[in-house]
Amino acid sequence: MIMATGDIDEGAEGLYVLDCLTGDLQCWVIDPRSGVFAGTFVHNVLEDLATKEGKLSFAMVTGSIDAPRGGGASRPANSAVYVADCNSGVVAMYTVMWNRTMAATGKPQAGGLVRIAVGKGRTPILRDQ
Repeated sequence: MIMATGDIDEGAEGLYVLDCLTGDLQCWVIDPRSGVFAGTFVHNVLEDLATKEGKLSFAMVTGSIDAPRGGGASRPANSAVYVADCNSGVVAMYTVMWNRTMAATGKPQAGGLVRIAVGKGRTPILRDQ
């Protein structure tokens, strides 16, 4: 398991957890008033990273983002999580869509993590033959 935290919204922190055996990435958002989980978001990263089964090796880090907010009730969190497949060098960026109205009324939230981008972090090594 790999864990990291990230800011979701004013006063709300998320715990990102990656299960290295299954590729399941979860974000649990902690309600600052009650101290319990107010949101659960899940996504499997294996397909996004084109990872072959049995060769799982991941790295993960979080960072702050300032994504466009849009006009709806749900908006991207203030953080993103970056997951890399250490074998292929593919990196994917995810966030959660957070509903402030539901949070303010204490209603639990659930859904998937949203993939923002995927890129290759490793360039092939060319050798003279």
